[in-house]
Amino acid sequence: MSDKKNLPFKFSQNNVEITAKFDLYNGFFRFVEYRFRHKLFNGGWSQEIRREVLERGNAGVILPYDPCLDKVVLVEQVRIPAMDTSETPWLLEVIAGMVEQNENLEQLVRREAKEEAGITIQRCYYALSYLTSPWVQLSVFMFISVKLMHLLSNPAVYMD
Repeated sequence: MSDKKNLPFKFSQNNVEITAKFDLYNGFFRFVEYRFRHKLFNGGWSQEIRREVLERGNAGVILPYDPCLDKVVLVEQVRIPAMDTSETPWLLEVIAGMVEQNENLEQLVRREAKEEAGITIQRCYYALSYLTSPWVQLSVFMFISVKLMHLLSNPAVYMD
């Protein structure tokens, strides 16, 4: 992670006041309404703003790479929202999953590699993290695996 003291931003969390927070829906996803004010560049404060936020938690992603074959592993999974925008709702994706209770990110990506692709990760390294969208509270933490220990026959696994 970067040293936050050297970030170029003028404002911090201290310059935002959350005035209200309401659950709108809590299922596979959680929708929350936030009401807040924030500091303005001219020194004043904004009017109250109302925004809906999709809260999903943290995800882990791993991109397995086999240097001997010079290939990465992707998995094919069905995604219903793709029906409106793609020729098929089956998409090629990196291996990913949501962090479960009492699970760290490395445990998550190792578990998902086994569940989704049938592979055992020998070594993995943290690469980066990012926020998927400003109005979706889902932080993604990406790992890279540089050697595959065991690739099982799985029709949903692609190596390219």
